[in-house]
Amino acid sequence: MAENGMSPPKCILFDQYLAHSTSERFLPLQARCAGSPPSDPIRLYSLCLDCDLLHRHGDRALFAQIASSLADCHAETVNRKFSVKADCAAVQRMLELISIGDPDARLVLPGDSDEFRPLVHLLNQVADFMKDLIEESHETAIGLCEHYETLLLLAGGDLGVRASINSPVELIAKLGELINSQSNTFLDVIKRQRTQEHELQSLNQQLQSIIDFLPDATFVIDAEQRVIAWNKALEEMTGYAKESVLNKGDYAYSIPFYGSRRPALINFIDNEEGLSKLNYKYFKRQGNSIIAESFIPAGRKFGDRHLWIAASSLYDLDGQKIGAIESIRDISDYKRIEHEKELLREQLYHAQKLDSIGQLAGGIAHEFNNILAAILGYASLIETRLDSGSAHLPAVRRIISSAEKAASLTRGMLAFSRKQNMSVKTVDLNLLIADMMEMLCRLAGEDISVEFNPSSQDLLLQADHGQLQQVVLNLYNNARDAMPNGGLLTISTGAETFAGQDPEAPPGIPDGSYVKLTVSDTGSGIEPKLFERIFDPFFTTKEVGKGTGLGLSIVFGIVQQHKGHVKVTSKPGEGTVFSIWFSKVVSSRGKAAEPAICPWRQNRGSETILVGEDNDDVREMIVELLRDVGYHIFEARDGDEAVTIVKQSGGMIDLLLLDVIMPMMNGREALAAIHRIYPQIPCIFLSGYSDDILLRKGELPGEFVHLSKPILPGMLVTAVRSALDGR
Repeated sequence: MAENGMSPPKCILFDQYLAHSTSERFLPLQARCAGSPPSDPIRLYSLCLDCDLLHRHGDRALFAQIASSLADCHAETVNRKFSVKADCAAVQRMLELISIGDPDARLVLPGDSDEFRPLVHLLNQVADFMKDLIEESHETAIGLCEHYETLLLLAGGDLGVRASINSPVELIAKLGELINSQSNTFLDVIKRQRTQEHELQSLNQQLQSIIDFLPDATFVIDAEQRVIAWNKALEEMTGYAKESVLNKGDYAYSIPFYGSRRPALINFIDNEEGLSKLNYKYFKRQGNSIIAESFIPAGRKFGDRHLWIAASSLYDLDGQKIGAIESIRDISDYKRIEHEKELLREQLYHAQKLDSIGQLAGGIAHEFNNILAAILGYASLIETRLDSGSAHLPAVRRIISSAEKAASLTRGMLAFSRKQNMSVKTVDLNLLIADMMEMLCRLAGEDISVEFNPSSQDLLLQADHGQLQQVVLNLYNNARDAMPNGGLLTISTGAETFAGQDPEAPPGIPDGSYVKLTVSDTGSGIEPKLFERIFDPFFTTKEVGKGTGLGLSIVFGIVQQHKGHVKVTSKPGEGTVFSIWFSKVVSSRGKAAEPAICPWRQNRGSETILVGEDNDDVREMIVELLRDVGYHIFEARDGDEAVTIVKQSGGMIDLLLLDVIMPMMNGREALAAIHRIYPQIPCIFLSGYSDDILLRKGELPGEFVHLSKPILPGMLVTAVRSALDGR
């Protein structure tokens, strides 16, 4: 068989050989091709030229034909060799172009040899495939570059960019879809995250706004004790801006308050040990919170501070502690107000105590006045009935003098209780004290110097002349007693005007012009702890028997009754100054003329008088006194009885003499009932009070006279005669 699988050409001599072989006596001839000549002409002809069959059975023509064919075959072989070589080179070049990826490579066989012809289509297909592959690779590279740039933009925060999905390369298109899908997912996550961050920021801003809105100074720390919030109230309280404190730890929040890094209340929420050593004088727990008060002494920037502080832990949803919050309130003003309230309460208590004691003293004085009225009245009656040379007359007059001193004491007690009847008139303070100076200097003794420094101005005020003298005398006695070893006692007068808040003004004094009386001494002074008690009745630092404790109390009562103001300043060992202010008036200084009082026995009469008095001694004394000078008397023990007597008298009563305070029906009510029947009857009221029912209720209809107990007989008889003559 030939190499190409085709049947070899049949030897042209072989058949001839077979025809003569039967007669061949020699050994059979052997064909060179062994009966199977090769298909390659060159090889075939080469075999034929050496074949025995050709030489034995062939002829020259055949040999020439073979030689010619062999020559032609050789020429053809040479040509074919060059064609194959050219085609081989073309194939090699084609392979090189394919290997370098030349998209334009095409195989064309210059020799069109059969051997390489099958490669043309194959290699051209490979070239086409490579061209398509290169083009696809190029699109892939471009697509990858575009997707890479897209990823870079996405990573840079440009969430709006999208990858191309229009690539001709399916893989690149799918990759673009995947990138876009992941970008959308990522964008959704980013949007949710940004939304959450925005909500968190909004919540943080709201919390910060809430903390800033809190009126109490507030700060917040995290788990590492770093400051994460510092509100405006705290900035105003401490003067520290939040930027200087935020994100700082190591007790930085204590510096604005205490000037050093030290634990604050916020550090004692879980453990109170050591809390009491850090100026926290009071603390208590309320759930997870701790509350305390702290006092911070004055520093370089601030004065003393009282702080109310509350601190509480902060927890997350899992119950883990994540920080703490502390609120601080400056209660210094509250403490000051509380202190002032306490002082006011003490003053109120003191005033109530004085008022209670004053009411007691007034009640005692009122009853004592009734006793003194009887003593003075009967003693005066005895005096008038004794001859001028009687040996009993000095004793009677001593009784009258003692009773008048007792009456002066009751007037002082009533002045203290502010229930003393006052005869208010215009008084010149300088003139009043000048008239007293001779007596005061005589009472001072040799060791005490008394100086009077009068003002050059007219110092006029509306006051009771006698009570004002009592004030001067009591202050004088107090100053004298404070200098047992001698010293200087100074009485000064002056005028002052107050407008607005004057530090020198006494507390609570209204704006206006005032007359000022000052009594000072160089004595022992007053201990601070005794200041609040110096005006207490019966309080004295003197030995037993050397002081009643009513002197300054009476001064206080008289000053209050005149709507004045008193201020005391003193230092132990340096003396005491009493300053008193009365409202100043502008008026003439002329003294009011005193009414002329005739000797009471010359004021006789025969009219009918109704005496209404619940005190038997006083009533009987008045009845005897008036009958002694000729009057007809009806007696009544209370107001109801007085009205009944008037009704039964048939209009024969000429004058009513009524005590203001009586049982059943008081004097005012009795007078009102009587005047409904006999409106023309005059009335004289008797009382020991200035703020009794008569004056509290206002003016009564009709004319009346008001006399204060105890009443001297001559003054009573004169008043009765004047009332009867004036009707």
